[in-house]
Amino acid sequence: RSAAEQAQATLAPHAPSAQYLGTLARSEGDAVAAERWFTRAIAADSAYLPAWASLGELAERDGDPEGALLYWEEGLRRSPGQAWFQQAVQRLRDSLGLSTP
Repeated sequence: RSAAEQAQATLAPHAPSAQYLGTLARSEGDAVAAERWFTRAIAADSAYLPAWASLGELAERDGDPEGALLYWEEGLRRSPGQAWFQQAVQRLRDSLGLSTP
């Protein structure tokens, strides 16, 4: 069992714990488990921005820039002044040839 799976039984399902386990799974090369954990973090707290950022990073690394854009736009919608999301969204929109809304 992976370290993330071992920790699952002992950690309460809340956003920071799920984010940590997703990050751990990603570092172990398990993108499927990482996505599952990041999604759990959002299920626990839909305003938890690190999970939106991480899901976008996974999508972009998986060759899905449109998916990454959707995650990052959602993060930006939830925190309009957040510079990281603003920059990530603009970078992807530029690379996809999309106009800024």
